[in-house]
Amino acid sequence: MDHVTLVVQILISAVFVFVGFGKVSGNRTYRRAFIQWRLPYWFLMLTGFLEMIAGLLLLMGLLIHGLALYGLLLLFCICIGAIFTHVRVKDGIQEMLPIIVLFVFILFLFLFSL
Repeated sequence: MDHVTLVVQILISAVFVFVGFGKVSGNRTYRRAFIQWRLPYWFLMLTGFLEMIAGLLLLMGLLIHGLALYGLLLLFCICIGAIFTHVRVKDGIQEMLPIIVLFVFILFLFLFSL
């Protein structure tokens, strides 16, 4: 199980650093999504920044175990907020599926790696 959790931790870290960077860099897809969700531009920047930090904490947690916990806690909160946002704007399961899958992997890491 250790190898599986290691791979999941690295992949989740990479996903959130990549997505966070896309938001911070002002990617048009993310800008449009936040406009559709009626969320301000500064919140896009904040979300992207927090996703990058959480992903990096999770990655650095491979070396310093306690940092992974902080990264997972931050990612847990981000995912809860994202899910509530999708529910608030009445998105379908197709739009919610990626964040739900990531949330399940984060829960997996909570349960099996810490």
